[in-house]
Amino acid sequence: MEIKRNYKPKIALVVDVYNWAFYNRAIILKEKLEKYYDITVIPADSALQNNMLQLILLLKDFDLVHFFWRRILFNLSDDNPDFKRYNIKVEEFLKENFSKVKKTTCIPDHLLLDEQTNKDNMKAVNFTDNYYTISTKLYDIYSNLEGYKKPYGVIVNGVNLDWFKPNNLERFENRANKKLVIGWSGNSNFGGVDMKEDIKGVKTILNPAVESLKEEGYNVE
Repeated sequence: MEIKRNYKPKIALVVDVYNWAFYNRAIILKEKLEKYYDITVIPADSALQNNMLQLILLLKDFDLVHFFWRRILFNLSDDNPDFKRYNIKVEEFLKENFSKVKKTTCIPDHLLLDEQTNKDNMKAVNFTDNYYTISTKLYDIYSNLEGYKKPYGVIVNGVNLDWFKPNNLERFENRANKKLVIGWSGNSNFGGVDMKEDIKGVKTILNPAVESLKEEGYNVE
């Protein structure tokens, strides 16, 4: 693709839910890179999630589309009601409207590899031109999965240093015998249901580690 001088490549960042993790990450990228790229952040949690025709037509004029949320690609199927309603074949529709767009995604978790969802996950990942993982462990897993193309590389999750930075550093002076408070943020009830598996590791990793430190005599909480 020939890029004109002074032309800002158009990039769409497709996320799941407005103001959640992927959205906030996309907004930071937009702020940091808007000098070089024309970036649009698109939450697809409501109407767009259920209308893939509208979403693809919205994205077809971008130079690159990055799907932070790869699960939305599961809906690119001939069985999708949107395509069936208009008797449209997905493969033909994508070839006509989406073939010139570069497509990428990321693997930020260990989900979608079970027997029920692995086929859809593989189809979504292989639909893109490239994808990356957020850890070397995930990179090794996907590099050796049958049917998957190899990841492009590893891009770890970053931290916005404008938001998270040391403050009141004098509080660390003369800390002998002062209690160390260990903080954690997240949703240990991930998915909104009462899950038996502690996938965030609060009960199985964090709390036992703190208790172990206490038993060793460390003043932690």
